[in-house]
Amino acid sequence: MTTMKKAQQAANRFCDGYSCAQAVLTSYSEKYGLDVEQAMKLTTGLAGGMGRMANTCGAVTGSILVIGLDKSSGKAGDHESKEVTFNTVQDFSKAFEGKHGSLICKELLDCDISQVEGYKQAREKELFKKRCPHFVETAVAILETSLNSE
Repeated sequence: MTTMKKAQQAANRFCDGYSCAQAVLTSYSEKYGLDVEQAMKLTTGLAGGMGRMANTCGAVTGSILVIGLDKSSGKAGDHESKEVTFNTVQDFSKAFEGKHGSLICKELLDCDISQVEGYKQAREKELFKKRCPHFVETAVAILETSLNSE
């Protein structure tokens, strides 16, 4: 699947009701042998900037999970694998922030969804429909580049 198709697939999943983090991780489930239901459960708490606290964007945290699946050996004491993973996360984060100006949900939305009024405002302004699919799509496009670089 091409980068654009993968990115569009993730954005479509978001528009179909998946959270930002769910849309990203489930787009990679098959590749890494991860059950979609498990991926959905793993990422549920990451939506809305980690439990709707408006912190790190779920498209970012979902992408970091994918980076771990791709770059980490999963073995304790494997410092080389850990460094590669950390470097990839840092490069991904810099690219996402460079594209969108922040990694933080409330800054990306220009609205603090951790507060009742902010969440209401975001829904009224349709920010989840207007902005979030783009964050998901670009996160996956950046992720594809990150995964394919050595």
